[in-house]
Amino acid sequence: MPHRDRGAGRDVHHRLAFAAIMVPAQTLLQRETPHDMIGRVSSTNISVAFCAQILRAGAVGLSAPDHLGVRMVFFFCAGAGGLAMAAGGRAFLHQQR
Repeated sequence: MPHRDRGAGRDVHHRLAFAAIMVPAQTLLQRETPHDMIGRVSSTNISVAFCAQILRAGAVGLSAPDHLGVRMVFFFCAGAGGLAMAAGGRAFLHQQR
């Protein structure tokens, strides 16, 4: 049972983090998107986010226990997230110039 409690806590944490990212992103998209395209843009945004979650879960499930170990998968995910944030920040900064 203790594993179930920790898993539930992580699940809540991941959902809160997802909400903290998606709510401002959705607000920005609605503000910047022309009115006649909001449905298409919003559904594409949500579809991409869910697809990324499914791919992440599949990649971790396939590679963690057999090949890399759980610790290395977490390090890889942290590094990939850091690279994604750096690339996004760089693109954002170059766009404003």
